[in-house]
Amino acid sequence: MAQSLHTSSLVPMGFAARIRALEDAQKEQADKQKKQEDRFEVLEKEVATKDRKIEALETKLAALEQVNKERASRHTSAVAHFRALRFSHKEAREAFLQQITCLEKDEFERHMCAFATTVSTILNHEQCSHQGFVHNQPPVATYPEIAYPFYGQQPPAYHHYGGYQYQYQQPPPPPPPLPLPPQLQPQLQPQPQPQPQQQQQQPQHVPTKVVEPACCAPHNKPHPCQLCRGW
Repeated sequence: MAQSLHTSSLVPMGFAARIRALEDAQKEQADKQKKQEDRFEVLEKEVATKDRKIEALETKLAALEQVNKERASRHTSAVAHFRALRFSHKEAREAFLQQITCLEKDEFERHMCAFATTVSTILNHEQCSHQGFVHNQPPVATYPEIAYPFYGQQPPAYHHYGGYQYQYQQPPPPPPPLPLPPQLQPQLQPQPQPQPQQQQQQPQHVPTKVVEPACCAPHNKPHPCQLCRGW
């Protein structure tokens, strides 16, 4: 419209030409407005679609947060159970407690790794000990061992390789005394052995001899009397 007015100011135009130019400008303006309205409707539809997607994502996010809370609570309870575990093997128990000391209460995976490492260590140690016990070979120690005298094969229940002594708290049998060399043996004087006390002899019971009479006094007959016997 401004261009048409500018043109009309330069080129003289009639009244009909000015009306036609004004109609063309109005039509062009209406087309632009319609395009803008169509574009606005498309944008409104896109915004509504995005709003629905955002609502769905919020619902999923809330569900995921609830699942994460439940999983965190389960992990916390599982970690509490792990921390309450106690092994009968003393060294394994101390190693497990030392590993989980620096862990947080919600680190379930690291607690599981520490538990699996402890269990595998105990199983490997028991397998090696059993193999050494079967083949009569002591386990390889990572620390210097003190040499003890060999007293022969001990019963399996008291053998320290099998683990029965520590598990059931059974003391090992006392070892026999070591024989001393003749140079270190003390010169012991023979002590008089105590004589057994003589038991006092009790008088034996001597049965008295029954003296039979020579004759029967009531009947004046020689013994045995036939009248006294009822003959």
